[in-house]
Amino acid sequence: AGKFLHRTAEGLSYEVKFAQIDEASTGDQEVVAAVTGQKIRVVAMSFTCVGAVGVSWKSAANEKIGHMKFAANGGPVWICPEGAGFVVETNEGEALNINLDATVQVDGWLNYVELSD
Repeated sequence: AGKFLHRTAEGLSYEVKFAQIDEASTGDQEVVAAVTGQKIRVVAMSFTCVGAVGVSWKSAANEKIGHMKFAANGGPVWICPEGAGFVVETNEGEALNINLDATVQVDGWLNYVELSD
């Protein structure tokens, strides 16, 4: 099978990877593990919250997308067309974490690439 590639605004191509979002615990939960010397850049994401919950996205413990409140059965869909940027990016060598402010099931997926500066 062929690989899916994401092309940046600078014309560089990176292999697109997939991660499942399946969390229900409060606090920071790892969605994509840290990769030494690499940033994790999310290029598409969709998730649904079973109940009302606040969601943040973090690079390790560093908040990258602030506290967003969702109603029951709510959630966003973010897809960035090729070369149009990204949803969120970690610092180099840090994991991508989701943070929930309530014990609510959050399910979904994200596509990401790994890249260095």
